[in-house]
Amino acid sequence: MRDLFFKTLAFTMSAFLLSLPLSGQEQDRNIVTYDDFIKHIKDTLPEIKSNKTDVLIAENDIKKAKSAGDITVDAGGEYSSQEQYNITTGSCDVSTSTFYAGLSKKLIPTGTKLSTEFNYAKTSYSNFSTISDYTTYEPSVSFKISQPILYNFLGKVDKYSEKNAEMQLEIENVKFLENNKSVLNAYKKLYFEWILYKKLLNNLNESIQNSKTLEAQIKRQVKAGLSDNDDFQKAVTSTLSFESKYEEYSTALAKIENEIELYLNMKFEPVTAVFKNLFNESYNCAYNNVNFSSTNSARLMDLTMKNLNYTKEVSENQLLPELNVYTQLTRKNISDEAAAGLDKTDYSIGFEFTYNIGNNSAESDLREAEIRLQDLNYEYKSTLNTYKKKLSEYNASAAGTKKLLKNAAKVLGALESQLKTEQKKYKQARLNLSYVIETENSIATKKIEIMELKYSLIENFIDFMDLVN
Repeated sequence: MRDLFFKTLAFTMSAFLLSLPLSGQEQDRNIVTYDDFIKHIKDTLPEIKSNKTDVLIAENDIKKAKSAGDITVDAGGEYSSQEQYNITTGSCDVSTSTFYAGLSKKLIPTGTKLSTEFNYAKTSYSNFSTISDYTTYEPSVSFKISQPILYNFLGKVDKYSEKNAEMQLEIENVKFLENNKSVLNAYKKLYFEWILYKKLLNNLNESIQNSKTLEAQIKRQVKAGLSDNDDFQKAVTSTLSFESKYEEYSTALAKIENEIELYLNMKFEPVTAVFKNLFNESYNCAYNNVNFSSTNSARLMDLTMKNLNYTKEVSENQLLPELNVYTQLTRKNISDEAAAGLDKTDYSIGFEFTYNIGNNSAESDLREAEIRLQDLNYEYKSTLNTYKKKLSEYNASAAGTKKLLKNAAKVLGALESQLKTEQKKYKQARLNLSYVIETENSIATKKIEIMELKYSLIENFIDFMDLVN
């Protein structure tokens, strides 16, 4: 009875001490929630910032692609002087001043090209032998519209650069999410692994305290001649075994905390309750067969295929000959007055035809688009098969882990019941102490196994959610 009293008292005191709130340095450590941890990783991780580069380049490419619709300004002027000879008027000096300025712009939605030009010429004749000096002025303003009929009809080729850049941006945004998912997957698991080792160390600490209590009890019994030395040595071995395991897990936890501190820049404590919450969610998840078409992976491939089909359509249009119709209106005048009005009008209507025989460049672009489309179709089927395989694996893994957890819980219950009986028999001197120690070790090992199985289910659930989203 006295031995039972001391053992009960020691166990109660150790449980009470473990239940006390953390003090000192540990109590002062900050708490970081799971959501805040992941957000901070997203904001600071170099890999994620690097992934963003492709999105920024794609955004810049859109601006670059808009250059096809920029307004072009041309201007220039010239002065020349020369001596001319005419049979009627004889020799004279001719000086000419010209100036021109023009604007042109392409309307991307229709492929229409608009251009306007102002020309001004001043010609002075002097040093005639028979007539007086004089000057002429030739101002003119023209406006031209050119419209493609076959090649680039309704701006099909002109629109390609900007529309393709917009499609590429959408593709890069989805790629960014997918790449980040791969990077963040490890850090999601790391947070729960962090909690796992803290829980395992708490369990081991409890086992160590109980083992030391039993060790001290047996030591007193050995001195009193009530127990043998081999019982004491088995209790010592059990304690040392727990302490070795504790050091092993402490080292693993230290590595995790050092990695986390590297990104958070200070020591933090996790919110341990989230482990239980996500485990419950993982355990209750049906792991249903989510259609591949609803995932981001499928969306990425659909966008890429859409882009390749669009490229193919434009490449087909580039095989057509260039046939442009145009009309031009010119207002002009020739006068000896500098401020003469534009009172004469010229009209012109015509067409321009260009065709590259062979057109190897356009044919090559079309063939490349067709090959890439075919390759993407193969890749889609391969990715779909991989998706189904992984879905099946996660489903089977979850089902297997759940069965192992149920079995482990039953075994733990049986061991705890067995321990009670063995402790009773030991006190009655009906059972060797080694059986009690072995059962206590089995209980501690089974508790560790259950915690690791719970973490394994959480890992599987994180992978599953990344796959189907």
